[in-house]
Amino acid sequence: MQGPLGGDINDIFLASNGNLLAVARTGIYKATSDANEWLPNEWILINNTLPINNKKTPIAEYKNTLYIATDPDIFASIDGGMNWMSIGRREEGTPIAFLTTDNGFYLVLEEGIYKSVDEGRQWSMLKTDLKDSEITAATNIGNTVFVGTEQGLYRIKSGKWQHLLDGEFKTPNSLAAADNTLYTGILTKSTEISSDDPAIKQVKEILRDVTTKAWELYSSDDLGDTWKKITPKNKFILEDSTPMVINILASNQTIIAIGLYLYRSRDKGLTWIQLGSDATSVYTSTLLDGIDDAESIEAGVDGNIFYTHGYSGIQRTTNDGESWHQFMDGIIGTEARGLVSFKNQLYANRSNEILTSDDNGETWTS
Repeated sequence: MQGPLGGDINDIFLASNGNLLAVARTGIYKATSDANEWLPNEWILINNTLPINNKKTPIAEYKNTLYIATDPDIFASIDGGMNWMSIGRREEGTPIAFLTTDNGFYLVLEEGIYKSVDEGRQWSMLKTDLKDSEITAATNIGNTVFVGTEQGLYRIKSGKWQHLLDGEFKTPNSLAAADNTLYTGILTKSTEISSDDPAIKQVKEILRDVTTKAWELYSSDDLGDTWKKITPKNKFILEDSTPMVINILASNQTIIAIGLYLYRSRDKGLTWIQLGSDATSVYTSTLLDGIDDAESIEAGVDGNIFYTHGYSGIQRTTNDGESWHQFMDGIIGTEARGLVSFKNQLYANRSNEILTSDDNGETWTS
């Protein structure tokens, strides 16, 4: 008997050999397809021995070896994720990203950044001026690491810690890289209207046609030396008056920005369209419970195919974000509760639905 399909997804990762992996509490899964199919249509479990909890469990790769940051160990795999060997302990904290460069590995936690120069066996905390500032996002382009914090965007280059995008009240909520271009979604705050009551401030802004510019998008083609604002000009007005996160997906020259609505650019942010109600409704209905977690979004993995993951599983689009569909076949869930048997049927409760099985738990329906 197996459990019902579905459940939380802690990470998804595209390996250099083209394998797409997913991390769930029930194990490591690999996406597969039929012989005559070019698009993966199900997941197969390839390992269930790792200590995976409900935190983000990032996978990284370096020189054909996969690495995963579990709680509390770092594991390595040389056979595509089927078998893993513990190589050392990691510091406690909530993972944001696991980055590998020729200069060392970086384990980015909400509470701090740790570096390893021996491929993940030992870690030391990087000295920064962040004090108690929370880390919000991280990515890298080659050997250059970028970190978003409540105090702004920073770059680690040649061992130096540099502040980018000068200006007050800018918090990078999302970072993405594609074709050596860095994209960031910035949450901004306005000081033009001084009311302490958020509701009053919101109404004043709308009536005066003054917005907080709640989020903006920027891109850089030179590793953060210079920046271009690429915020969609057709951004819905409520985006600027409703507190919200902004997440970015990027692949080749295509960008998808996800706020209250979805926006897409196919020319690196020069022009944008607002995607239709199907895209927005599919996204919000499945991922809204994870929207406060910036890491509920993952980048596109191949051309116009993008994947997202979060509390409600994996969603996929094959048409640059115009429509999204759940992609969870084969992943066993862990959220079923209250298993009972009655008249040759099994019943289980998951979230707000009742699941049933009439084949001893091999398949489940809601």
